[in-house]
This record gives sequence, C-alpha cells and structure tokens, in this order.
Amino acid sequence: MKMRSLCLLGVVAAALAGCWDPMSERTDSETDTETTTVDFETDSNSDSDSIPPASCAGCYIGGVCIADGALNSLNSCQKCDVAVVKTDWVNITGCGSECSGCLIGGVCHAAGQSSDDPCWVCDIGANATGWSPLPGALCDDGNPCTDWDECNNLGQCVGVAKDCNDHIDCTADMCVQGRCTNDVLPSLCKIDGKCFADGDINAANDCEACSSAANNAGWTAREFNAPCNDGKWCNGADSCDGMGTCSVHEFVNGNRCDQTDGCNTTVCNEIADNCFASSQTVCQSEQQYRCASTECGGQIERYVSSQYCSGTSSMCDGRVSDTGWTVSKTCLSHQACNDSLGEMAVCASTFKCGCESEGNFYDAESDLCFENPASVETMTYEEASEYCAEKSGDYSLGGHWDMPNVVELQSLIRGCVNGEAKDGDSICRMLPEDCEKSGSCSGCELATCASCTDGEGPDDAPAGCYWPMVLSGECNHYWSSTSVREPADTEASNMHFYVFFNGGVVSYPWVTVDAYVRCVRRRALLQ
Repeated sequence: MKMRSLCLLGVVAAALAGCWDPMSERTDSETDTETTTVDFETDSNSDSDSIPPASCAGCYIGGVCIADGALNSLNSCQKCDVAVVKTDWVNITGCGSECSGCLIGGVCHAAGQSSDDPCWVCDIGANATGWSPLPGALCDDGNPCTDWDECNNLGQCVGVAKDCNDHIDCTADMCVQGRCTNDVLPSLCKIDGKCFADGDINAANDCEACSSAANNAGWTAREFNAPCNDGKWCNGADSCDGMGTCSVHEFVNGNRCDQTDGCNTTVCNEIADNCFASSQTVCQSEQQYRCASTECGGQIERYVSSQYCSGTSSMCDGRVSDTGWTVSKTCLSHQACNDSLGEMAVCASTFKCGCESEGNFYDAESDLCFENPASVETMTYEEASEYCAEKSGDYSLGGHWDMPNVVELQSLIRGCVNGEAKDGDSICRMLPEDCEKSGSCSGCELATCASCTDGEGPDDAPAGCYWPMVLSGECNHYWSSTSVREPADTEASNMHFYVFFNGGVVSYPWVTVDAYVRCVRRRALLQ
C-alpha cells in the first residue's frame, strides 16, 4: 500500500472550499427516492441554545454564533439571514437549480471536487448529479503487499503486487504483511547468491560442501581424510583435515625430490611437476679469458661455452650456447690487464699506471714518475728537498717522492741537443756515464751543455718549453739533487745543478737561489 498524498479538510473548511459533503454520499437511487434536510439539531428545551447572547450579531444556531450571510456547512442551499430569523437556517430560493457543479444529495459540489473516496470526483461533463470515477488518482487499497496503488476506470483502488522474486531458484518467494520472505527450499543451500544441492563441493575449496541440515546459507567442512587437491605436485596426494582445509599431505616436508646427480635436484619443480633442474640451469661450462687492452684501466674479456639441462630429464642433454667475448672486468686506473698466466687474465697494479692514475707523468725512456704539475712556487734547494720529502701518495707502486738527480731531471729535456733544436725526444747528456746514477759528480770533470734558443721548445703550454707537452708548470729553472764538487773549488759543494727548461740547458747556482722543483718517484726494487 503506497499513496503519494491525500488532502483532508475539516468539515467547515471543506464546505467553504466546495469539497464533498460526507452526509451526502448516497447512491443515485437513494437521491431520486428521498429528500433529506440537513441542519444543526437544536434542543427546544434548552434556553441557552435558542436565546442569542448579546455579543452575537449574526445567527445563533445550535449554540453556535454564525456570521450573517454564512452558508450552512451541511447544506450549501441554506444560509444565515438575520433579517429573516436569527435562530435557524434560511433556505436559499432556487439554490438547487442554480448549482454550477454537481448537485449530489441536494448538495452542490464544485467541478473537480473529490469525495471521501479519492477514486470519485465531481465531473459535470460525465455526471452532474453523481460522482464520477477518477482513473489514475493515487489511493490506498489497504493491502500491504501491493505497491503503487491507483484508481482504475471503475473507481476502484487497485495496487501492483509487491515483487518478492529474488531470481534465485532455490528459494520460496512470498510477501507476508508487506515484507518479502525468501526461504531456502529443503535439501538445498543458497551460498553467495547461488544454489547448491546437498553434497555439492565448493569449487574454491574441495574440503567444503553443501550440507543443508548443518548450514543452508554457507559451506560446511567435509569429513577428515576426504580426498582433495591443493594444486601442488611436490607434496604428493592430499586429504582434508576435517576443518575445511586441504592440509594433510603424502610428503610431510612438501618435497618429494631427494637426488642430486646429473640434472636431478632436491628442489621440486612445481611448474613442470618434476625433480629436474630447469632448462636455464648450466650443467657443463668452459671459460677463457684475455686482455682487451693492456693499457692502464684496460678490460678483461671472457668467453663462456655452456651446456644446459633440458628440464625434462636427469641428463646434461640440453642446448649448448656461448657468450662470445664479453667484458668481464674493467681494471682500475692504476692497474693494467695481464693475460700472461695461461687461461686466466688479471688486473695488476703497475708502476706506470699508478703514476698516471694520480695525474702524474710517466717517462717511458727513464722509467720514472714525475710530479705533474710541478711546484707552484719557487724555493731554495733545502726547501725543495723538504717539499719532495713531505709529499704523500700511494707508495705501493713505487718509492717515496724525492728530488730528481741531474741525470733524471735532464731526461725530461725535449727538442734540444747540445744547443741545437731537434725534432723528437733527444735529450742533452751533460755528465759522463759513470756519473749518471750517482747523487753527485765528485771526481768528474764538469761539463756544460749549450743552450737552445729560449722559448722555442716543442711544448706550447707554456709556450716554447723544452719538455714533454703533457707536463704543466712554470717553464723555468728546476732543482736537481746533484751537487757540484770540484777539488779545486771547495765552495762548489754549495752549488747544485738545475735545468732551465725555457732554453733546454743545465747549469748550477748557489743553493740559496730560488727555483722550482718537480719531484720524482722511482720503481720499487721488487718490481
């Protein structure tokens, strides 16, 4: 039963608004056979109801003061007319014949006015003396199991039966006192909106089944040892634990694999359902190594030929593949690749690479490591000696830093030979062979080397320096550790050789003179 809205008016207000007179609902036959006078009943024995009080200027009828000219709420053809009588209603002459609506039971009802039954209305075009059906009007049929109640063409209130169909085959769908009931039928289960018969197994858990006697709205655990399948091959045959779980297995540890020979494995393969190593497993392999480069920071290359398991047997009978030569390792900057050890190749630290990894200059001719850049300030001989002694570095590749002797220092001269500019890397040899490896030239005859033209050396940064182009520093005088000693000059010991790289010449000043220094490191004896 559902209605959108109904207008209920009070008796007096309904009469004034032209609404239906509840006293006038009669059949047309009753209207034709009798005449009814509707009036307030008054008690002739009551003086208080018949004598108007002084405050009532209108009619006093039935103990109620009525305004002059007001219509009788029970008969719109009567009115209060104090000029005629003050204690009763006065009939309006010709009232019935002058009704513009529906005259029903002697009462005039306005067109469109409904009766107490919302399915009937005053429709003067259909029936000016009685009520007419009002199809489509909202109403209440009094049945709680219907919805959308509505008047039909016969003036009857008819509703639409409530839809209790849950569209599930295993339920009985009914409406009881306005409420839908959908009880599950015997020997069936309704689970998650679907129907199952007793004994049907849960597709998502084969240790559960439909048991309507135990629970017709959900799954019930199957008995202990009922067969099931947890989807795993490696743990063997499965059975239920009686609590709805497939947890009893043939192999308690979950692994039926126990051999390791060939391509067998103790790791069970759930994907392939076997105990064989996968086809990605290498069962035989051969490797070779070589140096891609023997330069500092070079790379080691490796060649690998491999045979794989097939994944379907215990034999090493799968595919064979090789990687070709690929980089397996890159040596550090102080290392070079060494493949002189047979099939292996290693990254080994070298004096040359260690020197260059720190940004210094390795001279291949002299096998020496020279500081690069050189000192940025000039200093006396003693200060230069301390400067080199205090320098730090990675001494695992060579000895400590030291001041170079004159032979070592002059080995850096490039493009000047005995005063003549030359192409190539020739150097000016100043001392006899027996002095080249000594720290001084005691007992040797002092010789000089003629200078080349200043500023025309091969290096262009700084311009015209007579040294290798990779060196950096001021193109000027540089101290050596070799002292000048002659028997005829006892003060010569206070002089040390230095090299003037702007002219490619060796000379000797007093040790108190300021000059630059470029320290040197020598290869360790173990190398």
